Amino acid sequence: GWVYYKKHKYHKAIDILEKAVKAVPDDPIINEHLGDAYFANGNYEDARDQYDRASRLFKDKKDRRRVEDKRDKAQKELWELMPF
Repeated sequence: GWVYYKKHKYHKAIDILEKAVKAVPDDPIINEHLGDAYFANGNYEDARDQYDRASRLFKDKKDRRRVEDKRDKAQKELWELMPF
């Protein structure tokens, strides 16, 4: 899935990474990569949720902080899309 992401084929990346998360739900890297693919595809709510899951799975504080920053960025994108 990550190869498709790097090639900007986000729909294909999402398809594969969703299957990977179902197969290995507690892998923080796969969850983070799925969040990255969702974000790149403009699925900010799904990205935020996936980053949140990944941040809970990472044991290393530095990794958690990196993913929390991505989660916050996805949330900011959601707020900007809200009509007021």
